[in-house]
Amino acid sequence: DANGQFIASFGPGSGGGELLLPEGLAVDAQNNLYVADSGNGRVVEFSSGGRFLREFRRSGTFALTNPSGVAVTKDGRVVVTDASNAVLHVFGPDGSHVNALFLSAPARGVALTADDVAILALEGTNQVQLLSLGARVENTFGGIFNAPVGVAVDPSGDFWVADTGSGRVGRFTRAGGNVATFTSGSPNAAVDPADPDRKIFTSPQQLAVDCR
Repeated sequence: DANGQFIASFGPGSGGGELLLPEGLAVDAQNNLYVADSGNGRVVEFSSGGRFLREFRRSGTFALTNPSGVAVTKDGRVVVTDASNAVLHVFGPDGSHVNALFLSAPARGVALTADDVAILALEGTNQVQLLSLGARVENTFGGIFNAPVGVAVDPSGDFWVADTGSGRVGRFTRAGGNVATFTSGSPNAAVDPADPDRKIFTSPQQLAVDCR
């Protein structure tokens, strides 16, 4: 909880309510928790109290094999990246698979803007892409990242990137402007106050923004 007290854990395993190699997390408007259960090739939904609710799968053509990132739209659609395929999966609020959007490279992290544009960190390209759920590319940013993985969106509409290879976390506008960069070598140094010589992160991979 907010005080650092342990509440509950999930898994391991492959049954309902169990997890194997979980990666991305998301929370919907009802405070239900969605987990990209990469080892089981699915996304699992839990209630805010930890009760297993359902799972999302896609087999056959354009199967969901290695889910890594997950986000939820305001109307309840579940958006999932697949680290093994250059596909962005979209599931409807009823759990049905409604679309598969093809990407130029696999993506691990995904976040959604208020108007449901997906922020994607594309593997092997050093790029972050903004893609509407209608498959329109709004923008692609490169040349400033080194193996980005995690992404998040804040209440102002800016997006944040955990740039793993450079050891930085950056904040950007949707037009690509760099609002702030947090790294051990900048004025916004990410260091441990109790030990200023120790970096808090060296290879950041995931991040989240407190929107309260």
